[in-house]
Amino acid sequence: MSTDDVIKVSPETADALSTLGLGDVYTIMTAERAAFLALIMIHLPDRPEWFPKGKWATIQHVAKQLEDEAKQIANDINDAWINEQKP
Repeated sequence: MSTDDVIKVSPETADALSTLGLGDVYTIMTAERAAFLALIMIHLPDRPEWFPKGKWATIQHVAKQLEDEAKQIANDINDAWINEQKP
């Protein structure tokens, strides 16, 4: 993984998600934790007290960061493979 493999959410979102009984949610979390929370978020109702920035906006924000991180990791893997193939 890259050195920037953290996912960020707003303080309001972190505080709201922390009330759901899933443990503490911080403004900065691992990609794995964010992916798991995003899957849970999909199945929750869109309540302002849980999603102060909007349910789908929150999910899209997290998903975009996860996608960017996944692309970077895939590029790093590909670059390493190409470098191994050079004589």
